[in-house]
Amino acid sequence: MFIERVLFVCVLVVGLSFTSVAQKADCGRVNSYYNKKVCSGIENNQAAFIKDLMQRRSSGNSLNEILNWTKSNYECFYCEDEPGFRGGTLLRKVVFENALNICFFFVYDARVDMNAIERDGRTLIDWLQDDTEKAFDAAFETENDQDKKYLIKQIQTGQKYFNIFRNNGAKFRNELKQGGSKF
Repeated sequence: MFIERVLFVCVLVVGLSFTSVAQKADCGRVNSYYNKKVCSGIENNQAAFIKDLMQRRSSGNSLNEILNWTKSNYECFYCEDEPGFRGGTLLRKVVFENALNICFFFVYDARVDMNAIERDGRTLIDWLQDDTEKAFDAAFETENDQDKKYLIKQIQTGQKYFNIFRNNGAKFRNELKQGGSKF
C-alpha cells in the first residue's frame, strides 16, 4: 500500500513536470526574421495577417491551438527601437501604432500575460501610464497647435489602451510585488 502511494506521487510529479515544460515558451521557434515580420504586421494593423503568422508558426489547426501557442510564446517577441518608439513587447508596439484590431487579438482572444516586467523594469501598464503622463505634460508646455493636437490624440490613445489593459488584468509593478490589486 505504501509503495503504491509512493509510485503514484512519483508519477504525478513527473507528469506535472512534463506539463509545465510543455507550457513554457519555445523561443527557438521565434527567430529574428519572424519577429520582425510580426512587428511590421502590427505597423499595418493587420490582425488577420498576425493570426496567419501565428497559425503557420504554431503548426496548429484549431483556433485554440493557435491561441495557446500565441499566449505561451508571447514573451519571445520584442519589437526593436525605431523613431518615436523605444522598443518593447508586441502590446507596446500595438499602443504606439494604435492597432486596435491586433490589441483585441492579443488581449481578448489569446489572453496574453500583460504583467511581465520588461527590459526597462516596468510592466505594460506602468509604461503606458508614464508615456501618457509625459504626453499630458508636453501638451501643456507646447505653444504649437499641431503639436498640441498630436499630443492630445496620444493622450486619448493612451487612455483607451489603459482601460482595455487594466480591465483585463494588467497590473502595476507595485501591485505585482504586493500580490494584489488596488481595485
